[in-house]
Amino acid sequence: MRRQGKAPGYDVRFAAAGGARLPARRESLPYGADATILSRLGVTEGLTSLDANGSAVPALARSWQRESDRSWLFTLREARFQDGTDVTPGRVAAALAYAVAAKPAPAALSGVTLAAESAGADRLRITTNSLIRYCR
Repeated sequence: MRRQGKAPGYDVRFAAAGGARLPARRESLPYGADATILSRLGVTEGLTSLDANGSAVPALARSWQRESDRSWLFTLREARFQDGTDVTPGRVAAALAYAVAAKPAPAALSGVTLAAESAGADRLRITTNSLIRYCR
């Protein structure tokens, strides 16, 4: 990632396959459908991913467990950001809080109210204000 300028709203460009670049406008990236595009390009990584059958599989989270109808506890694997800093539950919680507050909201978080908090050295708790429905 290359940053230009020092003030918020700087231009961000992501290198894509074949050397192509995606110019980004701060008001749209990584929000809306842009987050889906970045995920497909391998620029971002979620807590989980989907396998060929549509089942959740580990990604940034090496495991997770449902604590209640509104809460999940994720155990993070060791990882580093592009700048070399450690991925920690606190940093992931801060990133989620930033995304939830974004205008416009990321498509995946549209209409969702959630809170994320560190729950230990490698654990992240995510709680929503509505029931989480899922299939096993």
